[in-house]
Amino acid sequence: MRRIGQIIGLKSDQIEAYERLHA
Repeated sequence: MRRIGQIIGLKSDQIEAYERLHA
């Protein structure tokens, strides 16, 4: 479960960075 949380966290971080770059 913790690994899934880490993967989701990494994906959300990447999405945030992507949205900031393309804001």
